[in-house]
Amino acid sequence: DLSSKLDLTALALVFPPLEDELWRLWVRCYIPKETMLERERVEHIPYSAWHRDGWIEATDGDVIDYQWIEKDIYELSEKYRVLEVAYDPWSAQQTALRCRDDMGLEPVPIRQGFMSLSEPTKELERLVVSGKLAHGGNPCLAWQANNVSINHDPAANIKISKGRKQKHKIDGIAATINALARASLWD
Repeated sequence: DLSSKLDLTALALVFPPLEDELWRLWVRCYIPKETMLERERVEHIPYSAWHRDGWIEATDGDVIDYQWIEKDIYELSEKYRVLEVAYDPWSAQQTALRCRDDMGLEPVPIRQGFMSLSEPTKELERLVVSGKLAHGGNPCLAWQANNVSINHDPAANIKISKGRKQKHKIDGIAATINALARASLWD
């Protein structure tokens, strides 16, 4: 879930269950290093503590460095068998092309509408409620989960939003839903 240059950005890996029926989730968020402390002061969010504890990565500069994230994607693809890179086509076309052309990874766009997001959002809810999602106790992700509002369309489809509170971030949850949209197909 690539953000505009100033917002949080998130990368999620979803691992389907093996023998234990437990899905595993790894999420890293990114924030510009030069704006982190000021945002922490204004927003009252413990970004620097999360950075110190490894839950959030502070990229160099005052905007998100997408090359930093691409390097992480590459390193993770060397460590794990990455089948696809799900992405929001609104903001990640260049990164998707670099994943395909430079890393040999298959990028798959996930449109951010009700039809595309309803089933993976419901699947995330099912996994959480059933206790079948291991997320490592990520406090940044827990904070984002608390910021989520659910929107419904007339056909009973759902998708997440941050409601009226724009400073409340949900990028890690959005990245998780994008990843689940594809990972659940490989189950």
